[in-house]
Amino acid sequence: MRTNQIISYKKCIYSFAIATDIKSAIAYLKTRPTISKQNIGLIGHSEGGMIAPMVAARSKDVSFIVMLAGPGMPGGELMLLQKELIDRADGIPEDVILRSKEINAKLIDIVMKSDNGEELKKKITDAAIAAYKTDTTVRFLLDQKSSDIANILTNPSVQYAIKYNPEHDLKKVKCPLLALNGEKDLQVPPAENLAGIEKELKSRKNKNFTIKQMTGMNHLFQECNNGSLSEYFTNPQTFSPIALTEISAWILKQTKRKVIKNNDR
Repeated sequence: MRTNQIISYKKCIYSFAIATDIKSAIAYLKTRPTISKQNIGLIGHSEGGMIAPMVAARSKDVSFIVMLAGPGMPGGELMLLQKELIDRADGIPEDVILRSKEINAKLIDIVMKSDNGEELKKKITDAAIAAYKTDTTVRFLLDQKSSDIANILTNPSVQYAIKYNPEHDLKKVKCPLLALNGEKDLQVPPAENLAGIEKELKSRKNKNFTIKQMTGMNHLFQECNNGSLSEYFTNPQTFSPIALTEISAWILKQTKRKVIKNNDR
């Protein structure tokens, strides 16, 4: 979930609005005679891994959820950590990474404290201009004008992602939950996010959950070398068969279904 990759529809759409659409889809599925109403589950990747708990926290009709690279920490903190790890993987000097993180933390803090769109845009623009005008160590990292940065950070979808804290929904999830993260995921780092998910589930004594870090996999669950974003496009693998087996076995267990072997078809 990078800030320039938030789903946009008719100018903006909040993740919560997508969650509402999913609840409507579940209601429709329940009307279908061929659907097992007791076995309707959700699988979400990245932002979808954020949305699945939103729905499960508000609907008793969700029987299980699978979070694939879903967040377990506040959005603003996740974006800072994500950028730090990606910059490091791209070979950016350490002093530049740390200074860039400091500047971006200030910009995110401005977003956290403001709801006024025009006022927020001016504050972000002024802060970005001041930081990048005086700090030559990070200026070369700026691939957008200060006004572009302000437009991104004042987009309601991005603001929602920055301010969203998954702990509020994870605490309310009562259905079985599987959370998987790639060991080399730089966009939703596994250690911090899986720990956050586990902490919140335990706080409400949800005992039916499985949390696992997938060895050697990136954000897209491709088996990879270093997890860098550039690998996404050169890796011939779409999705690791190992991860698919993990997911399917867990779902079959929750729904009490048996694996159908080829010779049984």
